[in-house]
Amino acid sequence: MGAKPKKDPRLVAGEEKTYTVAGATRFQGHKPGETFKAALSPAQEERALSRGSIVEGSKKLEDIQTKAELVETAKSEGVPVPEIPEKESKAAVADAIRNNE
Repeated sequence: MGAKPKKDPRLVAGEEKTYTVAGATRFQGHKPGETFKAALSPAQEERALSRGSIVEGSKKLEDIQTKAELVETAKSEGVPVPEIPEKESKAAVADAIRNNE
């Protein structure tokens, strides 16, 4: 009998960590802004973090997304987005979207 081939350690699930979906689209079934726990492999984690799909830890969506991403996320979730002046702060944009739900 031959020895079993070793698995690439970058593809084996790591320890469970807390993440927040930071992108405008779902990540593994979790909505933008949703916090979840998962044991991602180092390769999965690196890829998702580098493309901005997730951030490590529990964070508010308005703290991790740009104004444009906040608007895009709201629209993708079917939330009506009011007309927001360009000069408004990111916090004001988040409040306007939240209050319009």
